[in-house]
Amino acid sequence: MRFDGRVWFDFTNPQVWHFYRFIRSFVKAGNEAAIEWLPLFDGEQVEAMSAYVMPRSPEDRGRFLHAMLGLVHVEGMDANERPTVSQALAAAGLGSEIVVDVEKLRQISTEAHVLGVAKTPTLYKLGPVLHIELNAAAYTGDVTATGASILAVLANDGVWGLTKP
Repeated sequence: MRFDGRVWFDFTNPQVWHFYRFIRSFVKAGNEAAIEWLPLFDGEQVEAMSAYVMPRSPEDRGRFLHAMLGLVHVEGMDANERPTVSQALAAAGLGSEIVVDVEKLRQISTEAHVLGVAKTPTLYKLGPVLHIELNAAAYTGDVTATGASILAVLANDGVWGLTKP
């Protein structure tokens, strides 16, 4: 099964961490993921998001995303602090340069807001966007069925929300 689309993220939202872990488990289970991860800038995490959007290969961005999310959600480091970003860059093998580009971050976020993206993580693949909320069961259970469910809701323009208490 293939899971693809754009996902807007930030580095601090626990829901982004759950979704990221779900995608990793989804791929590990033999599925394919082709996701374009895009930062949703709100004035915070400027150095981390700038480091992410610097011209890099998708593989480099993936390693940086992995390192930053791990440092923030496993190690408890602050995504708004330069030492965290520097450590993630080093862990990803990307040197230490950070070129802050607030204009590019604002442009990406403006494009997201035009599509209806209001929070993270949000998935887009032609049509309405889908905000995703998961828990640990999503990446420890039947990840292929979970992926199929997410994509089915995304594709169904009549479903605008499903929530469990």
